[in-house]
Amino acid sequence: MAVLQDGDFELDGYLFSGCKDTPAYVRSFSQGKVDHRIQDAVNPVGDNMFFGRDYLTPASWEFGLRIRQEGIGQAASIFGGLVKAWRADSKRLTPGAMSVLRYNRGGVTRRVYGRARGIVPNMENGWIAGIIDADTVFDQADQWHYDDAARSLVVTLIPGTPGGLLSPLISPLTTIAGGTRQGIIEEVGGEGPAPYTVKFSGPVTDPSVIVSGREVKLLTTLAYDQVATIDTRLMTATRSDGANLSGALSRKTRLTESRIKPGPAEVIYSGTDATGTSTCTVTWRPTYYGF
Repeated sequence: MAVLQDGDFELDGYLFSGCKDTPAYVRSFSQGKVDHRIQDAVNPVGDNMFFGRDYLTPASWEFGLRIRQEGIGQAASIFGGLVKAWRADSKRLTPGAMSVLRYNRGGVTRRVYGRARGIVPNMENGWIAGIIDADTVFDQADQWHYDDAARSLVVTLIPGTPGGLLSPLISPLTTIAGGTRQGIIEEVGGEGPAPYTVKFSGPVTDPSVIVSGREVKLLTTLAYDQVATIDTRLMTATRSDGANLSGALSRKTRLTESRIKPGPAEVIYSGTDATGTSTCTVTWRPTYYGF
C-alpha cells in the first residue's frame, strides 16, 4: 500500500488523485447519499403516520476521472490499467469479497469497503489532446469510514489448574480448570461503534472473549498450531486450515451486535489451556460517521 498524500485515493493498490500530476486524476467527485429503507405505515383509521424501523443502504461514490498524456497511445495504456483496477476480477467473482478504497483527507488516511462497479469512458478528446475521461462508481458495503491503521490488544491465558471431573459432564472432558485474564483498551478511538476481529491461538479449549460486555465464544478445541479468526464485520468464523467454524459459535455470540464503542473498553479472555501459551488478539479500526 502506498503512503497517501492529501487528496489521494487508492483502490486495491491503484492510485488516483485530485492532483493533476498523477496519471489519472479526479476531475469530479460525489460521495452520494445513504438511503433509508423505511417501514412506515399510514394510520388506517385516522391522521398521522406510524413509524417503523429504518434500515440504511450505503452510498455510491461517483468519480469523474481524467487521463491526460501527450498522445492517445500513452493515454490508452494508462486507461487500460484503470479498467483493470475497476473490474476487480479477483473480487467480483467471489461472493462476499470486497475491495478496499483508501483516501487521504487533510493528512489523515481512512478506508471504506465495497466494490468498484461501472466505468464509462469518453474518448472524444483522446485523438486530439490525448485526454480520456471516465465516469466510475464505487458502492460501499456499509455506511462507515475506518482508520487505515488498525489497533490491537493481545491477552494471554493463566494456565488452568488440574483437578477432578465436575458435574455435569460435558464433552470434551478435562481435569484442567479454565483460566481467565483481563486486558484494558485505554482508548478505542473514532466516533462510532467499531467492529473487530478476534484471533484465538491454540492450544485452547472453548476459547471465549468478552469485549465491552459482549461475548464471542467458540465451542471447540484448537491445537497448538491452529488459529481461529472471528470477524464481526464480515460475520465469519474460520480456522487457519480454512475450516468454517460458524457452527461452533456459542448461542450467546451475536456478531452483528459485537462492536466496541469509543472510549475505554475491557477485554476478558477465558478458556482451558494447561500450557498458558494460548493468546487472544482483538483487532479493530476506529470508526467514523463520515468522510
